[in-house]
Amino acid sequence: MNNSLTTVAKSYTSIDIESQAIEMNHYHEKMITAVLRSNRTNEQTISIKTSTNYDTEKIPAGSCSNLSDNDPVKALGFNNEAPNPSCATFESCLFCEFFAIHIDFEDIHKLLSLKEALLKSSMIRDDPEYHLLSIEPSLFRIDEIINILKGKDNRVIELVDDAEQKIKMQIYNEYWDEHINFLTVASESNRKSLSL
Repeated sequence: MNNSLTTVAKSYTSIDIESQAIEMNHYHEKMITAVLRSNRTNEQTISIKTSTNYDTEKIPAGSCSNLSDNDPVKALGFNNEAPNPSCATFESCLFCEFFAIHIDFEDIHKLLSLKEALLKSSMIRDDPEYHLLSIEPSLFRIDEIINILKGKDNRVIELVDDAEQKIKMQIYNEYWDEHINFLTVASESNRKSLSL
C-alpha cells in the first residue's frame, strides 16, 4: 500500500462503532453460513423423512427408519464434510439417510432437547473452533428440520412453541434430561473452579 498512516487511519477507522458492529455481524453470519453449507452438495434444504406410521425405532434424536440393521449412510445432499452418521452418536443421526421424525410433540421435544444438550456441551468445552466445526452443523440441521416440519404441517408451529416452552422451563426429553443436568452441574463446577 502506498497510503500514508494518516490516509489509512482516516479511510478505515472513520466509521462509527454501530456501523462497525453491523458490518462485523454481517460478515460473521456469512462466514458461518458458508461453513455450514460447506458440508452439502448444493444450496438446497436437505429433506427428512417424516413418519405418519410408526414403523420406526424411537431414538433420542427422533426416530430411525432402519429396521433391517443396515449400516448408517449420509442422507442425499450431504458431502464428505458432513458428520458421518453413527448409531452411537445421536446428533450424527441428523445427517443419516434413515433418520425420520414423527410430526408430534415427542420427536420435536427430543430435537430441541438435543439442541440444548449440544449448546451446554459447547459452553463447557469453550472452544470456538470445536463449536463451529462440530456443534454448529448439528444446531443448523436441527433448525433446518424444524423449519421443514413447519412448512409441511401447520400444527407443527404450535408443537414447536409447546416444546420450546418446556425447554425454557428446563423440562427436557427424558433421555436428554440426565445429560443436560450432568452438563449443567459440570458447567457450574467449571465456573466455580475458574473463580477460585
